[in-house]
Amino acid sequence: KQWYQRRVAITAGNYVKAVPSQSVCGKFLDCGPEPEPEPVEDTSSCENCKAEYEKIVGFLDRYPQLKPTIKRALSFICVLPIDNCNQIVEEVVDQAFADLEQGADNICKVIRQC
Repeated sequence: KQWYQRRVAITAGNYVKAVPSQSVCGKFLDCGPEPEPEPVEDTSSCENCKAEYEKIVGFLDRYPQLKPTIKRALSFICVLPIDNCNQIVEEVVDQAFADLEQGADNICKVIRQC
């Protein structure tokens, strides 16, 4: 169970790194453009990404109660003085789950593993 949680955390970390900084930054600050990094050419990282995606989606399909649990867990940041914090958390989690519906090919391209 711990190894799977670690993999989910690593993949979630990749997702967070891949979210365009302007979309997050614009909610809190006035941010300028950021240069795009070079795409990854490593095919093994692409295949690993797709395999991890399938594991995560399978896990989420088996445990649909995770989405509200994740929302509750992330709502702890709402102790910070951020306007509409709970709404932002809801929207970010909903968007992350919606992004997962794009499929392994799209997600792995977005996080620059393919």
